[in-house]
This record gives sequence, structure tokens and C-alpha cells, in this order.
Amino acid sequence: MNPSEYQAIAMILDTLDQDNGKPLEATIAHKSGLSPAAIDLLFMGWAGVELRHFLHAFNRGQIRRKLAESAELFGRANPPGQPPAGRSHACNISCSLIQRHSALASRQGRHQGAGLTISHGLYPSPFGTCLLAVSGEQVCHLSFVDAGQEQPCLAKLRKHWPQATLMADDTMSHLEKIRQIFAPDPHALQQPLSVLLSGTSFQLQVWLALLTIPWGSIISYQGLAESLGRPAATRAVANAVAANPVSWLIPCHRVIRKTGEIHNYRWGRTRKMAMLGWEACRT
Repeated sequence: MNPSEYQAIAMILDTLDQDNGKPLEATIAHKSGLSPAAIDLLFMGWAGVELRHFLHAFNRGQIRRKLAESAELFGRANPPGQPPAGRSHACNISCSLIQRHSALASRQGRHQGAGLTISHGLYPSPFGTCLLAVSGEQVCHLSFVDAGQEQPCLAKLRKHWPQATLMADDTMSHLEKIRQIFAPDPHALQQPLSVLLSGTSFQLQVWLALLTIPWGSIISYQGLAESLGRPAATRAVANAVAANPVSWLIPCHRVIRKTGEIHNYRWGRTRKMAMLGWEACRT
């Protein structure tokens, strides 16, 4: 996993024609300074497919089909307000939850991380450099860091866990966990990845619902709200999705507008496109 490789991928994706969704292959080659063969080789090494196959994931018909499939999956009979059960996610994930604003949590300071020691460091990933934070064996933060944004990203980690003891992982001791998190075939993992989430009751409900979205699938914000039994709360659901502190593992990138538009993303629209395409190629 080479961050500079992702930078080249991102630059290529940035040259796509946003008006009709079709790649301008000549423009891509011109702006990247790479030949079509070199571009295909780059995508083969990164996503396992050539560029034209990668871009198939963003065909408007393909996106509409996936949204329709998700509507069918999540439209099946479920208890009101409960996400559908039995869906497969990118990884086998075990979640521990800390609910904020409860009386017990406030007295114990647990909602702010009191008593926790959190190790954090910058690591390579298929989508650029990421900031990973781990408490014990539990992932409690994962975000993507562009050049020059290291300190603001670390400040957000501190804000989310203000009473925790933060320690820099200068020895890169979590490289194996990074390998597991971004495994090209996550279903082959032998042990579940453990995640620690701290949020309001509503946020936790939304984040757990995100885990039910299958690998390679997408859903609209409205569809997600409806699956939770909150059809009138689309904006609140979108805000909770955007507040997700553990990117990729809690797959907020799989939620798009009902129009099929892949719009703004906390860690960049281009990165969201890269994630969705990377998953689609490995489905």
C-alpha cells in the first residue's frame, strides 16, 4: 500500500467528465503524463482491473441498479426502526458501544474516553495516508489524512476522546491491523475486527445500520432513513453518517444521494469514488 500510488489514482479520477460520467481517456493520459498502457497497469496493481472496467462502477445505469437492489434488500420486512439483519459487510466486525449523554456515562466519563489509553499513528492505505487510533485491540478512530492536514486530524481525534490518554505509535506497531482492515478479500479474515464507537444513541443506531450495507453495494440517504423507520429524518441520518469517526470499517462511503450522484464526502469526493470503485472491482 503506497500512498503515492493512490495520489496518481486520485489525479486520474479527478479528470473524469462530471457532466455525463464518461471518462475522457485522452485527457486522462495527457494530464497524468502516463500512457494508456501505464494507466491500466497502475489500476491493475491497485484495483485488480483495467481503467475501463474500474469506471464501469460509475456508469449511471449501474448506480441506478445498485440503488434499486439496496431498496429491495432494505425494504423487506424488518422490525420498525431496526436495520435488516444478516447482511454481509466488508469485514467481520465486533462493535463495543459507548452512548454519550447518558447519566451513567457522564458520571464515569466513559463517553469522553476516561480511563482509555489510545495509541495512534499515520499508516499507508489503498486510499492514501490514514490516521489509525487503537485502544487495546479496538479500533476507535480511522480517518484519511491529506498532506499538511496531520495536526487538524489529530485535533479531531483528541476532541472525540478528550479524557483519554493519547500516545503516538512511533514504532508502527499496528501495521498488521492495517493489513486486516484493508484486506482485498475481507471475508477471508479469520478473526473479527473489534471497533469501539462513542456517540449519541441516534448516531450509534445509524452507524450500526451502515454495517449492514453489503460490500460493493450502495444505498441512498433516504433509503437508509427508511430502513431505520425514520423516513422523515433523512437530514439527521445524513448528519450522523457524516459524523462517523471510523471510516471504511463503518462504511459511510456506501451512502449516496438518491439521484445517484456521488457528492461531498468528509475525506473528499474523489476518495469516495475510489473506495466505491475499489470495492466494486473486488465484489
